[in-house]
Amino acid sequence: MKLWLSAQELAGLPDLPGTDRNVRTRADQEGWRRKKAEGTRGWLYHISSIPTEAKNALVLRQEKEKIAAALPIPQTSKGGDLPKLAHLKDWQREKMEARLIVLAELKRMEDRMGQQDAMRLLIEEASMGLLPENVQSAVSQALGKTRKDGLTPLSASTLHRWRRDAERGPAALAPLGMDGYKIPDWAPTFLKLYQIPSKPTITAAYHLMQQHLPAGVPMPSLSQVRRFEAKMGRVEIERGRMGPRALKNIRGHTVRDFSDLRPGDVFIADGHTFDAEVAHPAHGRPFRPEITTVLDVAKRRCVGFSIGLSESSWVVADALRNAVETAGVPAIFYTDGGSGYINDKMLNQVSGLMARLGITHKRSLPYNAQAKGVIERFHGTVWVPAAKQLGSFMGADMDREARQNVYKLTRKEVKTHGVAQSLPTWRELMAGLTAAMNEYNARPHSALKKIRDPETGKLRHQSPDEAWAEAEASGQTPTRLTQEEAQDLFRPYQECLVRRCQVSVFTNTYYNAALEQYREKVLVGYDIHDPSQVWVRNQAGQLICVAKLDANKHPYFPKSVVEMAVEKRERERLRRIENKREEILAEAEGMQAVTAREPTEAERAMAATQLERLGLTADGESTVQDEAVQSERPLFAGPMAARDRGLWILANPDKATPEDEEWLNQKVASVSFRLLIGLERDDEEFDEATG
Repeated sequence: MKLWLSAQELAGLPDLPGTDRNVRTRADQEGWRRKKAEGTRGWLYHISSIPTEAKNALVLRQEKEKIAAALPIPQTSKGGDLPKLAHLKDWQREKMEARLIVLAELKRMEDRMGQQDAMRLLIEEASMGLLPENVQSAVSQALGKTRKDGLTPLSASTLHRWRRDAERGPAALAPLGMDGYKIPDWAPTFLKLYQIPSKPTITAAYHLMQQHLPAGVPMPSLSQVRRFEAKMGRVEIERGRMGPRALKNIRGHTVRDFSDLRPGDVFIADGHTFDAEVAHPAHGRPFRPEITTVLDVAKRRCVGFSIGLSESSWVVADALRNAVETAGVPAIFYTDGGSGYINDKMLNQVSGLMARLGITHKRSLPYNAQAKGVIERFHGTVWVPAAKQLGSFMGADMDREARQNVYKLTRKEVKTHGVAQSLPTWRELMAGLTAAMNEYNARPHSALKKIRDPETGKLRHQSPDEAWAEAEASGQTPTRLTQEEAQDLFRPYQECLVRRCQVSVFTNTYYNAALEQYREKVLVGYDIHDPSQVWVRNQAGQLICVAKLDANKHPYFPKSVVEMAVEKRERERLRRIENKREEILAEAEGMQAVTAREPTEAERAMAATQLERLGLTADGESTVQDEAVQSERPLFAGPMAARDRGLWILANPDKATPEDEEWLNQKVASVSFRLLIGLERDDEEFDEATG
């Protein structure tokens, strides 16, 4: 919106004079805020100084001008210029051609008689319907009006005007009364309610207009609103309802030509989350893997892919390795700005994979998926159909009920068996994706040139494999790597500091005595699949040594000493557990004694009988002689009953029964029991006693 306006632009607005001179006079009287107009002696006035009614009218006018500029209606004329023939509407073009026919007939008559006589004769014959059929029809078409008798009135002034217009050019004969489209006053209000991200319908926005229309603006009919919406351009009517990124899908675009590219000139890569669940290779639970695909742009051939848990730098590096080993080293590697591609492992000028392979990396603009339409199309035509062949497909096209049933089944399998047994395994996934890639490479591709099929004799497009083979046959072969070069180049390198013959990579420590004299940083290469060793090079790239994982690590004590200490620790833990058990049992017996109810008379009589059989009184005193006591087996009770019984059996082997011997043999298997009865001594107590 313009903030500074001239007097000419303000003249005629509500509550303002109709001429620019009077506007300047009023501005001087009221002291409007102003500034000098560049390149002229006039003044520009700030919008905040003009009256409110004029300001509202100015805003409305500017909004209508903005809407008019967005209408897809070509302007048939601009100022006093003639309209362009290509911009004329059909009815305008028909009237122009009809008037040219009438003027041609008038010129033919003038060749036989004078100008005035010819014009008078033409008007007379036209009024009587005596002109040739095509000329008579052209007169009616040129005028667009008839009398009650069906004849068309034609006048000399009209013919004179047509003759003057024809001298300027044929387009001057086209009527301009319907030029352009007048924007209604209610249009800005409707668009403010209609062009919002929630995308209301025309009817919903129409019903809200009554509350938001400015004063004095009449309410239109719904049909008028629909006709206005239909006149708006496809992109402009969606502006506000769609964001800038979504609008790209309906706006014009540039098509990239790849006809001059050779195989290996450009490899394009992108990640795609697989649309079906598979069993995780580590724990067997459901998950959706990430597939990183590499395509050759020139021949549309899939030259490699890799599968991982996410689009990480490791998966990208593995996909590039697969592509280079299969198809060669590309000149350009084209990707988006994802972290899997934009990282130090890939782009470092010294140790990065791109620098060591001599590849130029190019990245697309953010939020511009159209720039990678080649590989986006591959995802939709190869990986999505491959996922749909699996029962665990989770895409938007899957039936909601079926997707929910599969989800419940796999989660139940995880709870029952620990793994999702019904899901494809990692090996099955790899085999299926490889088959899908090979089938795509062997299938005709519409972006490639047409050939005649050798079997059917019909014209069809080349397949990526055929286009690649044709290019190789003509000598267009990308640079290939030897096996030795590939093994070394695809080891990621990073700078590490040498400390006492050691380098550390991902919390792992590698050692080699050859690093003893190095104190500067070195380049350490590692194999992402084998962490047992690393390759150490100096800054010039020369190999120093191969360092092994924990090569300088030795046992702190001999193994037998460690085993003895472990056994001792186990004995102590068992002893503490046994003591705790006996303590818990003792507490339980004490609680039972405290919380016991009063015995009945029958229970008292039974207890007295048992005490008498055991030779005890109600107070627990013995009722037999000492000699008899020594000859009888004692009663073992209380928290230390097991210890007392064991000691008695060891002290009286002749009095022990076979049951006692079997019980003792079972008990002595416990370290804590042997310590309890003294069959085994505690080393710590022994050390303290003999210290």
